[in-house]
Amino acid sequence: LQGNMVDFENITLPRGVYRLELQYETDVDYKQFCNVTCSNPDSRTVRVNDTPLFAGLHQTAMDMWVLRDNEPLTVHAYYSGEGSMLVQGLTIRQTNALNRIYLFVLVCFFFCVDLLYVYVLYDKAYHIPVKNKTITFLLGLIILAAALPVSIDYVLGGADTTYHLMRVEGIVDGLRAGQFPIRISPEWQQGYGYASPIFYGETILYLEALFRLIGFTVTTSYRLFQLIMAAATVLISYFCYKKIFREAYIGVFCSMLYSLSVYRIYKVWICGALGEGLGFMLLPVFVYGFYRVFTQDIQEESYKRSWLPLTVGFSLLVQSHLLSGELVGFFTVLLCLILWKKVFRRQTFLVLAKTVIYSALLSAWFLVPFADYMSTGGFVINNVSARTIQARGLYPAHLLLTFFKSGGTVLFEEQGMYDTAPMGVGIALIMALALFLFLWWSGRLRRMRKEERGLGIVAGIFAVLSLWMSLSLFP
Repeated sequence: LQGNMVDFENITLPRGVYRLELQYETDVDYKQFCNVTCSNPDSRTVRVNDTPLFAGLHQTAMDMWVLRDNEPLTVHAYYSGEGSMLVQGLTIRQTNALNRIYLFVLVCFFFCVDLLYVYVLYDKAYHIPVKNKTITFLLGLIILAAALPVSIDYVLGGADTTYHLMRVEGIVDGLRAGQFPIRISPEWQQGYGYASPIFYGETILYLEALFRLIGFTVTTSYRLFQLIMAAATVLISYFCYKKIFREAYIGVFCSMLYSLSVYRIYKVWICGALGEGLGFMLLPVFVYGFYRVFTQDIQEESYKRSWLPLTVGFSLLVQSHLLSGELVGFFTVLLCLILWKKVFRRQTFLVLAKTVIYSALLSAWFLVPFADYMSTGGFVINNVSARTIQARGLYPAHLLLTFFKSGGTVLFEEQGMYDTAPMGVGIALIMALALFLFLWWSGRLRRMRKEERGLGIVAGIFAVLSLWMSLSLFP
């Protein structure tokens, strides 16, 4: 009969992390499933996912986090009324994941305490300048604001969130199966595996997978990784802009504008676009890297090492978000065409050549399998052939919006701007561009240093070009 086929009732367990294994037989897919409920529906006692049952498998396993002692739990094996189903047994095994979590939290706590203690001792001995303390405090506030969504006790279900959570689970499954690097996520597609890692680099996601291996839930691991990514975005952008403008306060201000931009917050927190979030984290590295390559004195000894930022940036970006890599590649070619005279200086050409060669070598472990699959594999790509960029291109009014509501529409060709997602760059950056254009028009730009003026002109041109390319008006 349709309904509960088997209930394993009144299971009481102490707080901990458990592995559930259900043995079964069925002849249909995605019709029967297994889940766990608590006798007290209002209490936050248990964390576990529902699991569908497949005809090709005879066992399903899932992790379960019990947060309160001895609350009666029930494991349900549901029968849909289609096909046949035979439940053969249930095994519940306690793991040591909770102990690993406690140990990790304890280590992090003492590390923070020790770091603060060393800072205080260093300040007493060497008197850290007030400016440095101010910078540290301001960066802390920006990180707090950039990572504020981490403080909520749930994860926003964005368009890409589930996919990225599955990618992390794929890494964990692959590592547990003895696979490294992960080429095939072994548990996808009913255990047949899926080659998502071949096409979408997961290098930085191994850090998030580490949290899962420690014992955290996949959503907690995701939030911890988001916290690290937000902090890294703030600090990387601060470092890069401080180096460019040679002033820490300007670095802080630019870091704030960048990390708290409307579009970054929308893509990272609302859409759950983890790959694009990693792209945002790395983009300032390219600004700093190319600024250093094209403005630093080529006679300085340190100029020979100016390939380092760009190599790190390209290597990580290609293995994080290929589409961002393509966009950066396009603007890199355009930049080199604009500054072609500097490109063909011997020292500069060697630096750029090293960047290309070393980036390719560092990314070869991802690019070679990717190229092999693309050249020899047969693929079916859905829902792309009829789509044009104009279908989701912005209206000019998007660029001037100041306050966005919590809309979700991105299909502007069909629905116009009604209920639009926060897709603009924000009025602060538009005003910054307007201010630069005013300085250029009024002739005050000539009073700036040559390097600053050149940076402003190139960045201004690229900004206007980028804004135009994001519009539905772009051909």
